[in-house]
Amino acid sequence: MKRRRIVGKQPVALEAIVEHAPSAVVLADDAADNTNIEEEDADGASGPPDRFRFLHHKVIDRIVSALLKTKTDEELHTMTVSTLLKEVVGRSHGKVSLEEVEDRRDDFISASMELIPKMLAARLVDAVKKGSKAVEGTLVAPAEIDSQTKQKSYFITISGLPLSGAPSRDEVLDIMLASFKEGGYESSAYLSHVAVFREKHADAEKIHFHICACVSQRIRWVPWAKALRLRGLAPSFSQVVVEDPADHRRKQYSYMLRYCYLPTKRKPLETLDSSPLLWCHQGKHAPLIDAINGVLDAAGVRLDAEDAFLQRVAAGKKGAKRFTDIQLWPVVQELGLQGSDPLLMPKLFRYARQRGNTPLLNYLFRNSATVAEKVDLCYQLERCDEIIQVGSLFLWKRFTAALETPCVCDGAWARAAREVVFNNQLDEPALCKDIKKALLSGLHGKGDCVTFAGFGNEGKSFILKPLSLIFSS
Repeated sequence: MKRRRIVGKQPVALEAIVEHAPSAVVLADDAADNTNIEEEDADGASGPPDRFRFLHHKVIDRIVSALLKTKTDEELHTMTVSTLLKEVVGRSHGKVSLEEVEDRRDDFISASMELIPKMLAARLVDAVKKGSKAVEGTLVAPAEIDSQTKQKSYFITISGLPLSGAPSRDEVLDIMLASFKEGGYESSAYLSHVAVFREKHADAEKIHFHICACVSQRIRWVPWAKALRLRGLAPSFSQVVVEDPADHRRKQYSYMLRYCYLPTKRKPLETLDSSPLLWCHQGKHAPLIDAINGVLDAAGVRLDAEDAFLQRVAAGKKGAKRFTDIQLWPVVQELGLQGSDPLLMPKLFRYARQRGNTPLLNYLFRNSATVAEKVDLCYQLERCDEIIQVGSLFLWKRFTAALETPCVCDGAWARAAREVVFNNQLDEPALCKDIKKALLSGLHGKGDCVTFAGFGNEGKSFILKPLSLIFSS
């Protein structure tokens, strides 16, 4: 004869119920009760002691995952079930017994077979990503350059200098500037940006200098190198090789700065120059954290968008990213658009349709109320140097600068304006003198503003229309 013991969430209360119940007990199959039944012989011999059963599938998955994270790749490949179960028991600090985990052996095997390959794959992807970043850093490195090559940026190394008595960064800069002039280049060629980095050799007894130099136009480096040798130096001229041909052409100088500024596996942070000398022909050199990105232009924005699209395709994602405001810049530059153009939207629609550019079409519909304003911003962005140059001139200089531009009316305006002035009995020399005074002195008080008064269609606006065109541009 056998009797039944009921083991559940509340063993004391349930055993009390059994003592007062009839010999034939009917147990309800209630899933929420989570009650387990174990049989024991009438002579009192029993199996494992009464314990809550908590080793469910999710718990086992979490235990196995936590344990596998502590293992190396080699340990994961050689992991056995017995080793796994013993480690679970050993790390549980008595919270679970070996008999209990052995009872769920199949579940531990299943979890291991599923999680180990996933973990190895994830580690492989992380290693490839980290390796790609390291490769990216190693790709930006000095490379030999042909003596006939003409380019705007050069990476110059002066090495083997003794630690004591070596020139300072400022002295090296002066030498570089003076020797460039001694190279006999055209007057239009000049150094626009120079960065001088001082680093120690591996033996720490000698130092070397890395000089990143950007020139206003393409030149050969040989004459410059000869001038440096005449000063007793042994320079090594090189370039940096960048995978992307567009970046190689446009961002040579910025990638040279990256080589000297960013730490890599071969060049740890502590070996880099923490205070390099930065020099700019006009104004102030940009901080290195900005200068390493290069000068941004419309072509660069387009290349970045193409690169982002290719990366999405490589990652298995469909379509391009949402068209952004900055991506309007290359479009405005290519079409020569301004926000005041009455055909602005039709021109943009035609451009997007002819190229099948769905993201641009969606952008135009979303932002139709503000497209003209954003086109004007892109126009200013594209021509900001010119706008600043013109805007910094005095009114009279801006006026006289317009004389150098070609005539757009073949002299018709001058003849018609003189006729309007004559018909209205105005003194032409006195009128021109007053306009010149206003342009030279500005509007500071009464009598400075030149005003035409009269009826409509008398030519008032016509006479001053060229001035409005000059200063509106």
